[in-house]
Amino acid sequence: MHSDVKMISMQINNFMNVKNGSIHMKDHILGIFGQNGSGKSVVIHVFNILKYALISKPIADVYSSCIALKADQTTLSFKLMVGEHHVTYTFSLRAMNQEGEKKRLTISHERLTYDKVVIDTDTEEPFILQDKPFSFDDPQKRIDQLVAKGLCHKRGQSYLFSSKLRSALKKSEIVCILKRLEDYGRNELIVDDPIMQNDDTLQLFGKNNFHVSFALDGVTSIPENFLMDAQSAIDKLNIVLPNLIPHLTLGLQVIGSHLNRKNEVVAECELVSHKNEENIPLSKESVGIKKLLSITSLFLQSFHHPSSMIVIDDLDTCIFEYLLGEVLRIMMRQGKGQFLFTAHNLRVLEVLDQSQVIFTTTNNENRYVYLTHVRKNENLRQYYIRNILIDEQKETLYDYIPNFDIAIAFLEAQ
Repeated sequence: MHSDVKMISMQINNFMNVKNGSIHMKDHILGIFGQNGSGKSVVIHVFNILKYALISKPIADVYSSCIALKADQTTLSFKLMVGEHHVTYTFSLRAMNQEGEKKRLTISHERLTYDKVVIDTDTEEPFILQDKPFSFDDPQKRIDQLVAKGLCHKRGQSYLFSSKLRSALKKSEIVCILKRLEDYGRNELIVDDPIMQNDDTLQLFGKNNFHVSFALDGVTSIPENFLMDAQSAIDKLNIVLPNLIPHLTLGLQVIGSHLNRKNEVVAECELVSHKNEENIPLSKESVGIKKLLSITSLFLQSFHHPSSMIVIDDLDTCIFEYLLGEVLRIMMRQGKGQFLFTAHNLRVLEVLDQSQVIFTTTNNENRYVYLTHVRKNENLRQYYIRNILIDEQKETLYDYIPNFDIAIAFLEAQ
């Protein structure tokens, strides 16, 4: 089953400073804007947690401090289209104490529905299918599933998306749905989350789900048989790069090799930039060029692949605002995949449509909203700034502090 996957919406409850927030993808592009500390990056973190869940990977302990202080657990819910199927995946997160003061996030109350089929793990049995405990043909298999469920819970992994659960269901349509969503999480949902410090890599994509992360500031080791795929991905990137950064292309330089534990040849590679007939290690380039390189590769993936979902925090950091606006305009008109980002630069509001932008509010019970009463062809940037100043929306968009108070604070801080 290789149907297209599209994110429709997500619901966030009790995560960081978001008590309740809903995100609806009305279009294939969605920008999130708002003042600092208002919950923009929360959406990025939640997408990364979803990625961990879909591939049944232990959720990073760094997220354990993100559950709202006064809440016992975080609840997250996602609605997707998988081909013609309407799928809803819901789960809860709890921070459990480990040895010492260390905490680990655990996934519980997992439930997935597609159309009218329901699979639920919130039960003493391994799972419930269509409101009935699943019937195992061998009592030992039931015990094995209970053990697997307990281990997943202890490790902070999804049991619902584990290969162990799929093996119990054997060949069925729901297995196809689960496997397709796992593939989506592994290969098509790409999240640039600063909390994981993964913004210093270049993601390269190729045929047959080829995907490798290259360090922007150092050496990357990859299997030697991946070199041709990596070079092919770089060649495609080089078609676009000179149109964004004049005269610049990217190169792949092999500086050594070694055998790994499996006795396979691993190549040690370094990315270099080629400009004015000189090769310069990419680590020596500016932060802006490295940022533009990394997002260009993600843009290409989203541009060509309908099931791709690219999620980027602080998209506008270190990028010339006019160039960013022009690239987003192209993505808006011709991109096939989905693309969600946060930004501060309001130039983007002059490019995107009203349905492609949501704004954070000061109300943690309703953290994300679309602007209302926007007239056709109205400048969204100017309309947003006016609403900050005169507060015309149902929800307050900005926790306004008078300029005079800011000035006094600076004077008093001697």
